[in-house]
Amino acid sequence: MIASAIGLCYTESIREISYEAMMMDTQRWEIVSWLEPWLYTREALKRCSRCKQEWPATAEYFHRKKTSTDGLDSGCKKCAAEPAREYYEANREKVVESNREYREANREQIAEHKRANREHIAERKREYREANREQIAEYDRQYREANREQIAETDRQYREANPERGRAASARRRARQRGLPDTFTGEQWIQCLEYFNYCCPVCDNQLRDLFGNVKPHADHWIAISYEGDDNPGTVATNMICLCNDCNQSKWATMPDEWLKQKFGTRKVKQISARIAVYFEWTTAQCRE
Repeated sequence: MIASAIGLCYTESIREISYEAMMMDTQRWEIVSWLEPWLYTREALKRCSRCKQEWPATAEYFHRKKTSTDGLDSGCKKCAAEPAREYYEANREKVVESNREYREANREQIAEHKRANREHIAERKREYREANREQIAEYDRQYREANREQIAETDRQYREANPERGRAASARRRARQRGLPDTFTGEQWIQCLEYFNYCCPVCDNQLRDLFGNVKPHADHWIAISYEGDDNPGTVATNMICLCNDCNQSKWATMPDEWLKQKFGTRKVKQISARIAVYFEWTTAQCRE
């Protein structure tokens, strides 16, 4: 309103106000002098040539264009996306094939770009997921409904090829069902097995054999069914590899109580200390 009252129109060229013209009118000059700090600190705007709306003149709202005076395209990103979307819908197969050929021909450059911009790419993906949470959920639901058998077969093949990672995924699913933390990963499960040299940390029995008959169990040291508010859930500092006998024997019993029942008081401190050292080591690994 003030700008209009003194005959100003705020555009991207606002900084080019003619002070010589302002000097011709003392009253107007006083008003401009009062507005000067605001005029010089306000973010410049740019009018989209298509939708005619003004947006901040930054690469966030306009694609970069080297041949343009201000280095930005004349149309905003929102308007530029519409023709691209229409072209994609009309030439879906052609676009998909072209993108595939480009990825195949530039595999190393793409990988290098992702490595160099890992954090930026992750942040952009996070922002997109936050802004389109409902659409993504609906797309995923429709895809699962349309490809139920294919997904089930892919999951089965993955579990057979990666049994250890499958155990971590199963443990995470149980935690989610109870609303508990579920950050335990397949890599952390393998680290656990390697830390104890594929031996049960409680009874020292081997957790694998040549014939694949012996399999480790991913045990929640504090049982997932424990109702206390301090239940850690499925996290690396609560997951331990046990043999079948120990896992079946422990079930949902608290660790100290179970160890006393199984081994007596004498060995409780020794076994508990061994596992406590592992959890401390895991905590340090998670911080790195």
